[in-house]
Amino acid sequence: MKQILYYRTPDSTRKGKSINLCTEVPTRRAPFYILPGEQMSYVKIISLPPVPKKKLYDMVRFQVQTIYPGTSTESCFDYIPYKGRKEWQIVLYFLKKNSITDICRDRKCRGIVLPLQLVPKKALLAVSSLVVVYPDMAEVWELKRGTPRNVKRFTREDFQHSDAPYSGKRIIISQGSEKSVTAFLKKGDIHITFRETVRSISFKRKYFPEFKRERRDGLTPVLSITAFSLSLFLLVHMLTDFTNIQKKVNGNDDAVKSRQQQIDTLEKTLRERDKHKPVNVYTVLYLLRKTIDHHTTIASFTFSGQEISLSCSSKHALETVKRIKNEFSTVHISGITPSSDGTEHYTVKLEIKR
Repeated sequence: MKQILYYRTPDSTRKGKSINLCTEVPTRRAPFYILPGEQMSYVKIISLPPVPKKKLYDMVRFQVQTIYPGTSTESCFDYIPYKGRKEWQIVLYFLKKNSITDICRDRKCRGIVLPLQLVPKKALLAVSSLVVVYPDMAEVWELKRGTPRNVKRFTREDFQHSDAPYSGKRIIISQGSEKSVTAFLKKGDIHITFRETVRSISFKRKYFPEFKRERRDGLTPVLSITAFSLSLFLLVHMLTDFTNIQKKVNGNDDAVKSRQQQIDTLEKTLRERDKHKPVNVYTVLYLLRKTIDHHTTIASFTFSGQEISLSCSSKHALETVKRIKNEFSTVHISGITPSSDGTEHYTVKLEIKR
């Protein structure tokens, strides 16, 4: 079955107007993807240190609170990572839930597509910019070795030919062969339509999984009952074997004691290992970010083992200290020293439990 790409533009209603970007495909009964625009999304490119990929989520989550003020009930985020030689380039997307939740509930919705998914990564390596022309806006991505370095958004009224980078090879994606788009095409440019991208690319990577619609099927209950019956049979079989083993074990107390000693040794080793498990410093920084208000300045930050030391200055030191004590278990405060500018200087030591 043919698939289509939907785009939402604002109108007089709160929900907005849905536009089929694949105009030559009939919309009736066709499954579709959502391409979020400026009305329902916010995009930003950030750089992060070259940490292991599994630690990226914690670092991005810490950055989110400083970039976008929305709460988790109002918005959600996802990101596309690009590994560089000395850093990670992160394309960070925020979605407004009230703009997209109703659309994703449709049984024909197959998920959310980000514009960088419309072009294969190999194709991005060969160009210096990607221009996506939507019905109501345009998006210009500057690329270096296939990695996004900058992105700008323009309304269709404000978008000029000079806004699209002229130097280097470009990919331009638009709806059909619009005159306003073909007017600034130059030799070497690659011009494709949204329909061509949907037909040529399989969107294997699913972003914003919380909007994924779970499909019901009749096979799962049958498999569940079969699995339960098989598990019950295996359980009875194991209990029978366990009884036979127990009888053999009871005849050899020395072997049982030896095995018990081995178990005790292993459990002790596990407890010792847990004691030396490192603290997740990104989680601690995230909690501090939520706890300390905007009138508090951190002059220095020291992290050693299980202890964090902060040198702070605040207008209301006692209120800040109270919030820190409510969040962390063990807190030590040094003397609070007033300053001539009305602030109070003090040192906070936090003992962090693993």
